Amino acid sequence: MRENFKEIVWPLEISAMIGIGRATTAKLRSYGIDTLGELAKSPPSFLKHLLGINGITLWKYANGMDDSIVYDADYKAPVKSIGHGVTCTADLVNNEEVKNVFMELSFNVSKRLKENGLEANGVQISVRDEKFFTKQYQTKTPYPIQNSIELAQIATELFIKRYDWKTNVRSLAIRAIDLTKAGTGFQMKLFCDYISHDKKERLDTAIQKIKNKK
Repeated sequence: MRENFKEIVWPLEISAMIGIGRATTAKLRSYGIDTLGELAKSPPSFLKHLLGINGITLWKYANGMDDSIVYDADYKAPVKSIGHGVTCTADLVNNEEVKNVFMELSFNVSKRLKENGLEANGVQISVRDEKFFTKQYQTKTPYPIQNSIELAQIATELFIKRYDWKTNVRSLAIRAIDLTKAGTGFQMKLFCDYISHDKKERLDTAIQKIKNKK
């Protein structure tokens, strides 16, 4: 209870607080801070100097202050991105091999987009070469998409445009980003083939239904 918070909490050793591990405990004790009460009475400026921003957080907790948002028990954090990657058994050496990998990865991403009722307004790819150097590229989609066909197509086009092939590719990842709720609607643009897009969405849905029955 708030009225007897100090009597219950302050006598406890600092290691009793979640977020204070062995290293932090040792550092605080080296300055004579052994209990949560001593932590609560320490100057916030000193704790920030000693532990960084985490020092302020621990000082607030020791004083019974917690300004974090309280969520309902059934609350689910919004999905910000959905991705999938793989390290290849052999290095990829051309664009066709890259395309085939993106097609496999995109199927998984598309499936999870549909399960979560989301559409992607952007695609990000990660490319790790044979020297273990990683590069990331991203682009906007012409309209919100869910289907694996267009996800793989956009990822492949982005790869071809940005990757210089100075080294072979060891691993690939694709991530659907800038997600919005499916069916929200969007501003139609000139020169976009919405008929082809709709056909690909329907085809991808049919393919996934067939695979799910196996």
